[in-house]
Amino acid sequence: MKTDQKRRWKMCVVAGATVALVAGMAPVVPTVYAGGMIKVDDDKFISIGMGTRLSFNAVEDGSASGAQYSNSFGVNNARIYINGGIHKYVKFAFNTECFNCSVGAGNGNGSAGNSFGSNANIGLLDAIAQFEFNELVNFWIGRTLVPTERGELNGPFYHA
Repeated sequence: MKTDQKRRWKMCVVAGATVALVAGMAPVVPTVYAGGMIKVDDDKFISIGMGTRLSFNAVEDGSASGAQYSNSFGVNNARIYINGGIHKYVKFAFNTECFNCSVGAGNGNGSAGNSFGSNANIGLLDAIAQFEFNELVNFWIGRTLVPTERGELNGPFYHA
């Protein structure tokens, strides 16, 4: 009986902490989308941003002892966005993504370890030089994610 009360108390504390965390994050969320921009003048600037997809799993009685919760935190994807302007007509974009970025992801021996993404892969999404002479004439040279995939909202960041 006492064990059940203890477990219920822990669940209430965890639920309360989760609600407080979510409520505390609400005013911060709009600033997350802002990204950092260094602006020299109207034509010269650089913008840096980041996006992550995280996961947290807690399994009841899933620990090695079988009597406690197992907790695992993972960074599924991490993206870095860098955009800038060099001249009135010349701009650039450079976007990367880290796949399998979990803390301790795959040390090869089945242990979690302390390394950050030991078998993580950093891939190039976009590397574009943009020559924008006017609204009707634009040349983009480089590698870019196909616009149809963005329009269809394909990918892990668009699915709930």
